[in-house]
Order: sequence, then structure tokens, then C-alpha cells
Amino acid sequence: PAHDFNDYELGQRNQLEVINIFTADACINENAPAVYQGMDRFDAREKV
Repeated sequence: PAHDFNDYELGQRNQLEVINIFTADACINENAPAVYQGMDRFDAREKV
């Protein structure tokens, strides 16, 4: 529930954990599926 403000509010109302999938330099971290890990966010978006 961290995609946008609506997702965030929905997550807060339902007490869902916020899971960050980005590193400080906007690459995909270990919380995402292995195929996307280490990819730049824009490259990962295209692959999805």
C-alpha cells in the first residue's frame, strides 16, 4: 500500500504493513521478485 496516496490511506485504515521495494538510488531491492531486483525503476516498469 505505498503506490500512491489512495493506496497508502487504504493500507493505514486496514493496518497493512508498508513494504518498500526501492533502494536509495531508486533501484528495486530484495523485497521484490528476484527477476526485478537490482533493476532501475524505469527498466523494471517496462519489464512488468
